[in-house]
Amino acid sequence: MSKKIIYISIATGLFLWLLQKTYDFFILKNKNIKTSYIHTGHLKYDILIHGPCVPLSMVDPLVLDSALHLASYNLAVNQSGYADNFLHLYLYLKYNRAPKVLLLYVSPEAMEEANDIFAAYRFIPFIGDSVVDGVIKERDPGYARWIEIPFMRYSYYNTFVTFNAVQGARYFIQARKYPFHLNGYEPNNAPWDSTLEYFASKHPEGKEILWSSGAEKYLIKIIMLAQQKNISVMLYNSPVLNEYKLYRLKREDIAAKINSLSVEYHAEYLNFDTMKIADNRRYFSSPLLTNTEGARIFSNVLAAVLRDKINNQR
Repeated sequence: MSKKIIYISIATGLFLWLLQKTYDFFILKNKNIKTSYIHTGHLKYDILIHGPCVPLSMVDPLVLDSALHLASYNLAVNQSGYADNFLHLYLYLKYNRAPKVLLLYVSPEAMEEANDIFAAYRFIPFIGDSVVDGVIKERDPGYARWIEIPFMRYSYYNTFVTFNAVQGARYFIQARKYPFHLNGYEPNNAPWDSTLEYFASKHPEGKEILWSSGAEKYLIKIIMLAQQKNISVMLYNSPVLNEYKLYRLKREDIAAKINSLSVEYHAEYLNFDTMKIADNRRYFSSPLLTNTEGARIFSNVLAAVLRDKINNQR
């Protein structure tokens, strides 16, 4: 190999390494990304609201704060599963003071095999942490094979990360320190969509919910991690549109299995999926997601139950 090729290879490798570090820097400056906001280390909340997707727009921390006189933060992220949630909680606890309560969303749909998803790109700036690396290697081995090559960890998921890095650069220039949604809650103002109609047309006889062992594994890891930090864990299920449940076969069996897990791991399970609002589409944008009106109603009911639970523990 000629010296010229060696020099070009070294220069290319160095350039890609510097580009990787640049992406790391600017993504961590983008506080709209929850892992980046967590990394700041100044979050001091009493209650963490967490779980796959649904809590993000269904549990309003302001409602809980007003009723409980505590500070709460919505740690949920869209399009996530329990492995994702585990790493978010792990990073939160690594960089911030532990909360008193973890309010964790668990439903039959969240435990479904089809919803056991993982987005490795959310944790790229934290690669090198043994816990993060272990989850990525288990849940996304195809990606994990490339992460030691300079910049491949970003180029592999380029469509998901480049905008975040550019936005982070903008926020760095603006010296912006806080996310757009300060308490993590993102209101859902979407109108009713066609999810139910589409599902019913595809599965007119209904579709069985298949239990995910992967979701179970990381749900348990979340509970145990919280309990190791002396955090009180409360599992909950939010309202689900009743007409949708007709198409989900063996849903009650899955709910019973969740309840058994909660007993085994000493985490109370609060089931709200039979609330009155579950009868009416008016409060929903899709079968599992309430709109802002439904979220306000549910958040108030949840806050009242939590207030009683917390007062009884004192």
